This record gives sequence, C-alpha cells and structure tokens, in this order.
Amino acid sequence: MNGISSLPVTTSYDYDAPLSEAGDITSKYLAIRTQIERLTGIPNLYPLPPANVKIAYGTLKLRSLGTLVSLLNLVSSMERVISKRTQSFENLNWPYGTVLYEVRVPFSAGKYILKISGLKDLAYVMVDGQLQGALMDTKKQELSMNVQLSDNSTLQILVENLGRQNFGYIDKKGILGNVTLSGTVLTNWVHYRISIEALFNTAYSYIPATGRKGFSSTLFTPTIYNADFLLGNSIEDTFFYPKGWGKGQLYLNGYNVGRYWPKLGPQLTLYVPKNMLKQGNNRAIVLEYENPGQCVDQYETVCAVEFIDFPLLSKSVLSNKQMERRLEKRKHSPGQSDKKKRKVITLDVAVPAGG
Repeated sequence: MNGISSLPVTTSYDYDAPLSEAGDITSKYLAIRTQIERLTGIPNLYPLPPANVKIAYGTLKLRSLGTLVSLLNLVSSMERVISKRTQSFENLNWPYGTVLYEVRVPFSAGKYILKISGLKDLAYVMVDGQLQGALMDTKKQELSMNVQLSDNSTLQILVENLGRQNFGYIDKKGILGNVTLSGTVLTNWVHYRISIEALFNTAYSYIPATGRKGFSSTLFTPTIYNADFLLGNSIEDTFFYPKGWGKGQLYLNGYNVGRYWPKLGPQLTLYVPKNMLKQGNNRAIVLEYENPGQCVDQYETVCAVEFIDFPLLSKSVLSNKQMERRLEKRKHSPGQSDKKKRKVITLDVAVPAGG
C-alpha cells in the first residue's frame, strides 16, 4: 500500500531499477553507464559481470494438507487471545500476516446480514469452517454481506494485512470496530495469530491429509498445500510461477517468499534466490486463499505450480496466449545468450509420510 489512496504496489523489489531483483544488469544500467562516460569523458575500463544463472526447475505438484481452519492447532503458534470485542493486529502484537477471528453465534438456522466496521484490509468469512464470501476495505466505514447459519454456528473471519502505509499516519490492521449479525453486536471473540512458518517444524506424520474431498461448500475455503522435493548439486536462482492460482502466500524452507495474486497482476512470478534452496530435501508450503490452479482431481487436493527461469512482471503487457508462447519457446529453444546460463531440471518430488 502506498499513500493516502491505498494504491497497491508490486511485491517485486525491481521497480525498474538499474539492477534487476536477481542482481542482473538492465538496459537502464547500460544507459546510465553510457551517459556517465559521455559526461565525464572517462572510458569504462571494467568489464560487465555476467548475469546470474537461473534454473527452470519445472513443475512441482503440491498436496492439500487441509483447510486453514482444520489445521488451526498447527498454524496458530501463540496462545489464543479471548476478549469481549475484536482486537486489532497491534493489540495482539501481530503486526503482519493474518489473524483468525472466531465467535460462537447462538442463533437459529437462517440467513442473516453480517456487517463489519473498520475492516483492514481483506476478510474471508466462514461459517463452521466453510467459506461464505470475502470483504475488502474500500474506505467505507461498514461492509456487509449475507451469511447462511446453522443452529449455534461458529463464525470465523480470516483477516489479511495487505501492507501498511509507508508514511503519513498510523495504519492499524484487523477488525477495528463492531461485528453485527442482523443488528446484534457479536461479543466474546477468540483470536488466533496465524503462523504458516510453524509447519516447517512439524513432522508430517502429525498432519492430516484431509484435502477437500467431500466438502459441501461450492466456494473454495482457504487451504494449505505442501510438497517435499529433492535437489541435487545445481542450486541456482529461480522464479515461482503459480499459473492459474488465485491468491496466496509462498513459503520455502522456512522463508516467507512473498504474496502472489496473478489474477490481479501485473506481477505473476516471485523471485526465489538460491540461498532459499538447498541440496537434498526442500519443503514448499502454499497458503491459497481463493482458488488453486493446475489441479489433477476434481476435489483440488493435488495441484501444480511451476519454477521458471525468468520473471513475469507485466501481466497487462502480455496476453495469456503470448505468455504461453514465450514459456514454450524458452522451454524448447532457449536463445543463444541463454544457453550458457540456463538449466532445466525436473523436480524430484518426495511423498510426505502418511500421504
């Protein structure tokens, strides 16, 4: 977020800089170098360094561990906080990431109007663990939607911090006002501070492979996916490409790589420096909020992502067909300048214990 108008900025650290996010020289760097030489009359005597090696590791299949709510005891790393009213992220001492707000609703079954005051920034609304819809801060004081309850339901609101203002004023996150159902203020909330990184310290035998099979909801409920994969001696930079996925967060070997939102764009890939990878076993975990891509079954329990050797930062510039042609061209016929610095490796996927 940037400035009073809350406009989004790209996750990439590139920003059209003279050096790319991967540390490579760009045309802007060359133009600056040439201009300095022209103005000073001093020739450039030092050779330019070669571009860093990038590897297109290929396709990685991830398996669903379960919905975030079903894994709450594993991803809520700190003690839950109980209070009469909803608390901000700051009051919870949780400045980044996500918080799950939960409350028991002693209402009879039926349709109700949910209203949230002071939402910052994005909320996924669930009833008894099933997604009902999403609300996003639009500078309105109060946001509303219809929800369908069963008798004595549990209402869960997963709130995501999309980024803070970088100047000007205090930018609190979370649910800053009341939450009401058809005019009744809901009280006695339980707050869970979500830490996906906690899963890197969890043995696979303790994780239920619940997936989404048999879920009654037709809407996608925020779900955690993972995969273990083996790498040999060739460890180099790469780019994570969640082709067809909706919106989420990537974690690799305990590192929070970043947020992806290809549907919104323009950035489609995340830069993965080689120091986030290692020889031998690696672990990838993805928290997908909206909809996974490249799934091989109707219940979306096994879905694929890709690791390619170049960034895609301009969705608005290239159409989907143009991007597909570019990907295929680089896979099968790399350019002359790429041949010495580009490698393609098929990921060796290790099946998690109990899978």
